Amino acid sequence: MTKTIMVSNQKGGVGKTTTTLELGAIYARKGKRVLVIDLDGQVNLSMYVNAKYDDKNIPTIRDVLLEIKEILKQSELEITNDMEDGEDDIITRSIQTTDEGFDIIAGHRNLSNALAEFSDTTDVFLLKELISCLDDYDYILIDSAPARSPLLNMGYVAADYCLILTEADKASQDGVKQVVTDIKLLKKSKMSNIVILGILLNKNEDLKNQEEAYEDLCVFGKTNGCMPFETIIGKAASATTAKNMYKSIHAYRDTKGINKRSVQGILADFENLAIEIEKRIKKLEK
Repeated sequence: MTKTIMVSNQKGGVGKTTTTLELGAIYARKGKRVLVIDLDGQVNLSMYVNAKYDDKNIPTIRDVLLEIKEILKQSELEITNDMEDGEDDIITRSIQTTDEGFDIIAGHRNLSNALAEFSDTTDVFLLKELISCLDDYDYILIDSAPARSPLLNMGYVAADYCLILTEADKASQDGVKQVVTDIKLLKKSKMSNIVILGILLNKNEDLKNQEEAYEDLCVFGKTNGCMPFETIIGKAASATTAKNMYKSIHAYRDTKGINKRSVQGILADFENLAIEIEKRIKKLEK
């Protein structure tokens, strides 16, 4: 059964894209079928994996969502019946395979215009309709934009689980609280069944700040049912270098001439996170 995980925080620069990329690469290397959806108008994830996001012949996530919206307007039939058009199906054409071993539906620059394009009340269910057609994946990972928008709510409605990222600073932790508040409101209105897997403390280099932030997250997590992961992602220059080379940290490590020791710490952090996510999901689905 497919597990859909949204990676979120309403503050930018906390590591959502890097985390989505690394988890996708790790699960793919474990033999899992993984699809990543780039729901961010900055299209950074699409760029990091060399996906085509500006080729008119390859639909992006924006194109797919707009097509589904149009089909739902024109017909009362279920989307799964309408979209079965063989190889010419827009969903099939939108899926690109990356060198990292996972598939991706690329983002689009005009996603920043989501408020105008997806303003109808029912548009919040468009991504869920899309994902209902993608049942041959073990994991679907959603990289979200860092601001409130229809796309953000689409992700919360479509996903089974949410992984919230934060750094140790107050602004990032405030972003965590905003995510939790939004999810609670959607669940209260019965629009979403998403479960918060946990909070991930990311990109840390100051041990004292890290300890204080982790303690604060534990207090917040106990009250709101979203405990932080035991795994904490360290800050490493190799993570930035890997992205600049359009590679995951795993792929960067395998590059000829690279000092493999320089990436072992950050690599172990992400591998531990992937294991911890699987354990939490398994516990929740017992």
